[in-house]
Amino acid sequence: MIKELWVDLETTDINYYTAGIIQIGVQVVIDNELIIEKEWNIQPRPEDVWTQGAIDAHHITPAIAQGFLKPAIGFRQIYYFMQKYVSCYDSRDKFFFHGYNAAFDFILLSNWFTKFKSPFFGSFFFFPPMDVAVLAAHKLKTRRDHFTRFRLCDLAAYCGIELDDQRLHSALYDIQITREVYKSLGLDTLFQD
Repeated sequence: MIKELWVDLETTDINYYTAGIIQIGVQVVIDNELIIEKEWNIQPRPEDVWTQGAIDAHHITPAIAQGFLKPAIGFRQIYYFMQKYVSCYDSRDKFFFHGYNAAFDFILLSNWFTKFKSPFFGSFFFFPPMDVAVLAAHKLKTRRDHFTRFRLCDLAAYCGIELDDQRLHSALYDIQITREVYKSLGLDTLFQD
């Protein structure tokens, strides 16, 4: 059984160590079937740094985030949500972590687990994360020079996926688009056994 957790995060900063996670969007996919998708809005921790660049991207301000779940409650909800699908005590029962620029989200989520003193991040996920940006760059290497930038919205446009600009940088929407790009480019069949 192949278990995938498609993940996108919205954060207060782009620095791995000072950024706070304020939104997590996920899709649980088991054996290529979408099981559930969910999004959490979570207050950053008091020590997390906000930058104007992050606010400009996702339009979530510190005042808006005050209405989100308390950090510890959000962490517990996500932790128990993942435990419904994998056993963190079985080293063979893990998610493949998928995302766009997945290494960033993988490290940030791992750091978030550490901030909550949880040693179980690696128990939930196989390493390394599956990065749709890297796989797409490999697939499109003969056409890579046609892209000025290689953002998710650029690949979506290339694939003919219509975007709702008002929803971009919403974690669940971005991961839905990421998975559409993945399938549209045939990346799901790129490396079959």
